[in-house]
Amino acid sequence: MSSIDKVIARDLAALGENSRRDVPALDEALRTTDAYRDDRPGAEARRNALAEERRRELVLMPLTLAHVFAHRLGRIAAGGMALVVSAVLLAMLADPLLMRLAAWFMPGLNIGMLVMIAALAIVSSYVIASWIGEAWFARRMRDAIKTGDDAYQDIEQLAQGPLEIAHRAVRRLDGWSIGVFLAGTASVTLVFGYTIAVVGMNHTLEQAWSMTGVLAMGALQRNVGAIAFPVFACGLVALYVGRTCARDRIATSAIVRALGSWMALVVAGVLGIVMLYKAFHLVVDFRPRRVVEGERYVLAMMTSIVVFVPVTSGLLFWRRREQARIGADR
Repeated sequence: MSSIDKVIARDLAALGENSRRDVPALDEALRTTDAYRDDRPGAEARRNALAEERRRELVLMPLTLAHVFAHRLGRIAAGGMALVVSAVLLAMLADPLLMRLAAWFMPGLNIGMLVMIAALAIVSSYVIASWIGEAWFARRMRDAIKTGDDAYQDIEQLAQGPLEIAHRAVRRLDGWSIGVFLAGTASVTLVFGYTIAVVGMNHTLEQAWSMTGVLAMGALQRNVGAIAFPVFACGLVALYVGRTCARDRIATSAIVRALGSWMALVVAGVLGIVMLYKAFHLVVDFRPRRVVEGERYVLAMMTSIVVFVPVTSGLLFWRRREQARIGADR
């Protein structure tokens, strides 16, 4: 008996064994290994059916997932740029040489120029990062339904649908978009607010809000420590809030729940009124010897609370809105 005859006899024996059992339906046979010798046609059939299901899932996926992902990435970039801008300005205030170097590159350096440069950098970072996020999200969704020559690899890749991948990508940016943006917003507001307040109190027509003119008096450098500590403290609390959001433990975190409550806004409003009253007297009747060291730190901490609490409350509210839009509210 030849080898071909042996193969035929073996196949007939296998078919005879299968015929003694219940013959499965065609659709069921395509999803099992019984109908084919090497299982490749069955795997390709499963791959094609799964790919069609994933394409249908991608078509029905809400566009809000892409929007939320892009905006969260934009907030991370804007917050990071705000942190960089704040750190650079603090270094310039602490070291007069850096301020003079900046004034050499930009003659007539004043508060208006610094605010404009910082605003352009932060807004540009947000816009560019949002564009990158949209492009990356679209490419990732295309890759999620792409098939190739290897049916087994395609089945493994298609095991996770576009909806699951999109939710995981959005959830991965959750904590960073809260923590980094909160830290950047608080730091840039405090640092620029401090600079504007000091320059404004020492402002004269000859200086015309000039940074170098006020720097020569040493007012910015002497008081930079009073604002560096609140900025650092706000950064730590912001990272804690972001970490809590990333782990979805807001309900169990008393600090985050307190920061997002209406009572915190009331306390911040009262502190804001007291701070404005104190600052008004300080500006109108400004005499450097009257401002004691402890009073500077107290005023700086009150200002940081007035800035930090409303921003945190607004971000937590916006996060709840985003979670509801993408169907991930808990």
